[in-house]
Amino acid sequence: IIDLYVNPEFRNSGVATQLANEIIGKAKSKGCVQLLGTVVPATKNSTKALQTLFGFGMTLLRSSENLIIVKKDI
Repeated sequence: IIDLYVNPEFRNSGVATQLANEIIGKAKSKGCVQLLGTVVPATKNSTKALQTLFGFGMTLLRSSENLIIVKKDI
């Protein structure tokens, strides 16, 4: 999965959490133990994207000037 996008009219409805939990279920069934996410700071809404990822329980793995990488153990 490269991106997870929710249309504005469906935001704050829990649909993104439902999608992410479905992804976690599929990943676990394949033996995955960690999810990674990335945010490019220069992109539009990058702050909101980070807030969303942190709100989902992801934590900072590493960052540079051009890329922020977050992770979640599953």
